[in-house]
Amino acid sequence: MSAKPHLKIVKRSMADLAADRIRAAILSGALPPSARLVEAALAEEIGVSRGTIRAALSELERDRLVTCARYSAWSVATLDAQRLWEIYTMRATIESGAARLVAQHVSDDDIRAIRAAEKKLDAAERGAKAAERLACDLDFHTTIVQRSGNRLLIDAYASIMDQVRWVYAVSERRSPARIDLVAWHAPLADAICRGDADEAAKLAFDLCLRSLDDDLREAAPTQDGGAA
Repeated sequence: MSAKPHLKIVKRSMADLAADRIRAAILSGALPPSARLVEAALAEEIGVSRGTIRAALSELERDRLVTCARYSAWSVATLDAQRLWEIYTMRATIESGAARLVAQHVSDDDIRAIRAAEKKLDAAERGAKAAERLACDLDFHTTIVQRSGNRLLIDAYASIMDQVRWVYAVSERRSPARIDLVAWHAPLADAICRGDADEAAKLAFDLCLRSLDDDLREAAPTQDGGAA
């Protein structure tokens, strides 16, 4: 018997759809860290009940994108120094391991995929909007992780992508086009493509920690109570 394609439509609840709307606003930076989330206002804006909004916010709380204090006092999570450190060091660990794995057994297909992602960075650097810059940047790193061939590594990376997108969006709003996308990523692409596993792993790790240092430095005035 031949295998049939999976055609079943997965039904999603209104709470899931509402959570998607709120998540998108957080990840785009439209709802900044620590912003208050009022159930009644969200329910009216999205067109659902307060109970649905409460369920949606509970889902986002499990994803660590929102927090709840004193029953229904919801807010977007705080992107403080500890949270930034957690996200970036997790990224560094995964991306460094992936870069090493790809470089150790780099194939012509790997090189083509990485160079294609690098070419998108070049196009994005020349006048692209913020959303496109962020998408191309993430695509470059995701390509490396996916080419690692390690399913557990790939799944672990997927599990933190919302956190990573959130940090990217907040960083971009705070300091637009902070880095030159091509100059920043080219050494890593070159190390992987020439099969230098040690250098690729080091560069991937160091890039994440450099970004962490930049974000901590730029976030410091806000954390001290000054203007964002």
